[in-house]
Order: sequence, then structure tokens, then C-alpha cells
Amino acid sequence: MSPERAISRRAIARRGNSLKTRAILGMSCAIVLLGRTGWTQAAPSAQSRTPAASQLQHLVATQWQREMRENPLEASADGFHAYDGLWPDVSLTTLAREHQEDIQALQDVAAIPRASLSGEDLITYELFDYRYRMRIRSYELESYLMPLTELSGIQTAGNLTHTLRFRNEADYRNFVHRLRTFRPYMDETVALLKQGVSQGMTEPRVVM
Repeated sequence: MSPERAISRRAIARRGNSLKTRAILGMSCAIVLLGRTGWTQAAPSAQSRTPAASQLQHLVATQWQREMRENPLEASADGFHAYDGLWPDVSLTTLAREHQEDIQALQDVAAIPRASLSGEDLITYELFDYRYRMRIRSYELESYLMPLTELSGIQTAGNLTHTLRFRNEADYRNFVHRLRTFRPYMDETVALLKQGVSQGMTEPRVVM
């Protein structure tokens, strides 16, 4: 591997990890924008929303739900508690499937006529398009082979209690279930790290 490509892969991978640890940020921006234009309010009249805007609104909502399901840790951090008892599945098979779903999401947004959008809907379109292009590029550069950073990874799982909700029995049962099922998530992460080492994909020692 050339030094230039190695640097590129590390740069994109670190950016991909940053996006992963802030996975909700980009999508939340889109959701907030959609909320301001009617998604979280009563359904607007046909005259006040174009078909393209409605199509975009539905796509963003669908993909947000998917991202919450795929990354329960981010879901918990974002206050979405439907998956509080689960860990992400970071097996190679699952990552490959999620990559294909990202490609499909990008194709779906490309099918929406951009010229029919304006204002905040157009901003949402651009945010969504950029986000999924970055996710796809990050996978292509195999950033998933560096699942640990100085700030995130299985070594920071202890911080999970800062983002979980402990209000009722179900919340505590979810937490106990996560403690009992941590091993598969750890094993999958270790497998990614080992493959990364074998391919020369590691974080610089100075930042770790």
C-alpha cells in the first residue's frame, strides 16, 4: 500500500469513526429541519408540501429508524430507548449488509427531484446526501477495521451508564441484559482489530 493511500485511509477512517460516534448528529440535523417544516406537527395540506419534500421526509425518517436499530449505543445516547438492551452487531457480514443499505439510501435520495426542493428541505437533502456518501466512502476504505479511537470503543463501555435511563424495572433489566451479552460485541470488535492489524490498519500510537 502506498503511503499516500495509507494516509487517505486513516484520514477517512478517523473521520468515519468520528461520524460513527456522532452518528445521530447529521441525521438529527435533518430531522430537526424536517420537524420545523411539519414532520413532527400535524400533516400539512397538499398545497403546502411538494411530493418531493414528502418523499424526502419519509426517507429521512426511515433511515433514522434504521440507524437507531443498527447502533443501539447511539440510540441510547440520543434518548431513543427502544434498543437499550442491545449492542451493535459489528460482524463483517452485518457491516456488508449495512453498506448495501447505505448504497440503496443514496440511490433513493438521488431519485428525489432536487429541483423540486427549496429552503430547509433542500438543506436536508444536501445533508442526507453528504452523510451517506461519507458512510459509503468510509466502508470502502475499510474504516471499520479501526473500531477503537482514543475516545470511543469497547474500552469506553463503562461510560454507558451516563446515557442510559434508569427509571423503572425494564430500564434496569435492559442494563443487566447488556452486561450479560457484552461478550459477542467484544469478540466481533477484537476480530475487526486483528484483521486491521494484519492489513496495516491501525491508529497511530501517539493518539492512543
